[in-house]
Amino acid sequence: MAEQTEMDSNLDELHQAMGEFLTECSNLENVLITMMMFCQNKRHFTEVYLDMLNETFGTRIKEFKKSIQSYAFSPEHRAALDTATQALDDLLPRRNMIVHGSTYQVGFAGAPPEAYRVGIPKGDPDFLNEFMKQSGNVEHSFPVARVRQATADCKSISAMITPITNHLVQLVAN
Repeated sequence: MAEQTEMDSNLDELHQAMGEFLTECSNLENVLITMMMFCQNKRHFTEVYLDMLNETFGTRIKEFKKSIQSYAFSPEHRAALDTATQALDDLLPRRNMIVHGSTYQVGFAGAPPEAYRVGIPKGDPDFLNEFMKQSGNVEHSFPVARVRQATADCKSISAMITPITNHLVQLVAN
């Protein structure tokens, strides 16, 4: 019974981490869309928002990049946005694997079972065999710590973009 309680606790911890991740992903998507609203100043905010409403995270990133390319940012802001877009490119495949993956509880080499979110890399029918052979140490495996790192990355990207968006808001408000 103690083993089952530990397994449940580990699974609960993964579920909590995934919930936090989804919350921060949603916040990040709102940050991207808000920036797009201010960069596409010939369009009404609502129009930009509605265009992005049913788009995927990948499409939102692509449209975000287009929007910021055409806007005349200061060199400091451009450098921060370049760093943010690189971080978005890094986050996207991890986000997709976490969101679209499956959850497993596995104990390797006699260790207690740990909860993992395992993504399915495109074109890799042996993804689960790889996961097992490598004791969970594969790029498409997300134990709690890696999900939390992805959450921290979402927060970091938002923190890079938000001050620039706030600057644009001030320009419009004045």
